[in-house]
Amino acid sequence: MNEVKHPYEVALMKGKNEPELIIVQQNVCGRNIYERTWSIQDYEELIKEVKGKNPDIIFLTEFYYQQMYDVTKIILEGYEFIKPSRFSKNDEEQKGLYATCLLAIKKAKVTKDKQFELMNMLDLRYICVDLNIKNEKIMKTLLLYVPQTYNAPPYRVKQKEKMLRSTSNYVSGKYNNLLFVGGDMNSDIDGKTTTCIGVFEEIYNKIVDTDCIKEATWKGKRLDYALVSEKIKNKVNTIPIKIKSDHRGLKTVFSALK
Repeated sequence: MNEVKHPYEVALMKGKNEPELIIVQQNVCGRNIYERTWSIQDYEELIKEVKGKNPDIIFLTEFYYQQMYDVTKIILEGYEFIKPSRFSKNDEEQKGLYATCLLAIKKAKVTKDKQFELMNMLDLRYICVDLNIKNEKIMKTLLLYVPQTYNAPPYRVKQKEKMLRSTSNYVSGKYNNLLFVGGDMNSDIDGKTTTCIGVFEEIYNKIVDTDCIKEATWKGKRLDYALVSEKIKNKVNTIPIKIKSDHRGLKTVFSALK
C-alpha cells in the first residue's frame, strides 16, 4: 500500500533532492500494553509504520521495555539501539517499566560517537548523545520524555522543572553546533497553560522550532517538538505524522547539512 503523505510534505519534497537525514519521533503508547488495552500486535503494526517512513534516526517514548524491546529489534533490523545511559539489567527486568525511551540509528547511515549524562534528569527518560551522521560530521542530540504533570503531585512537577532547566543549560552556548533537541516535552508552547511552561519557553526561545504545521500532537495540545540550533534552521523541516498511536509523531527532514 502506498504511503499517504501530508500535503505539506508533498510540497516540501517537490523539486528537492533526496533528504540527507530523516528523524522520526513517536510516543508508542506503552501504557496501553501495560494496562492490556492494546496487544503486542498493535505495537508491531505501529513500529512497522514508523519503519515505513524510512528514518535514519528513530526516537521512541513511553516505551514498555520488557514487552517491546525484542520485537522492536526484529522489526528494526539494520538499526543500532541506544538506551538511556544509566539503564541497568534490573531496569530491563521491571515489568512496569513503560515510561522510558529508546533511540535507534540506521547502521549504514549514522554511528554513535559519545553519550553523555546530564544533571537533574530522570535517568530513563532522556538520551544525550553525539551522532556521527556523515564523514565525521557530528550532530549533538538530546532526546527527552518529560513527565506529564496534569494533576500530578508536587514532587513530579519538580522533576519536570529540573529536567527542563537542565535542558536549557545544555542548549546554551551550542548555537554554532549541529544541534537537535526533540521528544515528548509535555509542554504546550501554544496554549501556554502547561505546568513549568515558563522554563520550557526558555528552551524554546534559545533554539528554533522546525515544525511547519504546529498541529496538536495529543488531545488538542502540542507536546512533541523538533528543535534545532540557529546554524541549521534553513536546512530542516518537520511535519506531523499519524500512525497507530494516540500521539501524532514528528518526521524531521534535513537537507544539505554543513
